[in-house]
Amino acid sequence: MVHIPYSTMIHKFIQGYLPNQWINHPYIRVYVRKASRRLPGTTGFQQTFDVANIEVHHEYRGEGRFTEWLNTAEAEAKKNEFDAVFVESILEERLIPFLERRGYQHMPGSVPPSMYLMVNNV
Repeated sequence: MVHIPYSTMIHKFIQGYLPNQWINHPYIRVYVRKASRRLPGTTGFQQTFDVANIEVHHEYRGEGRFTEWLNTAEAEAKKNEFDAVFVESILEERLIPFLERRGYQHMPGSVPPSMYLMVNNV
């Protein structure tokens, strides 16, 4: 079975007209959104590529599927001139130190926690 690369699926979403959608892959499914929001240390609204929900098929957890997907999403967000990648309402606590190691910052006052990574200079 041939799988469409993550980069192709993410790029199609970014270039498309829908403001949000599920990106489905046999191993992982992620709900994403194109948004604008205020981020600490910036002025005005920033364009964000939001990651709102992540589901990794149980047989593939711990194999780096989300890491691979996020690497691609960050690169596509940067290439398409988003200001940041925003991971919202983190319910899986293991995700927080993973994102911190990648340079993500905590969004002050968000409950459950949300985090963001600036991918382009604002």
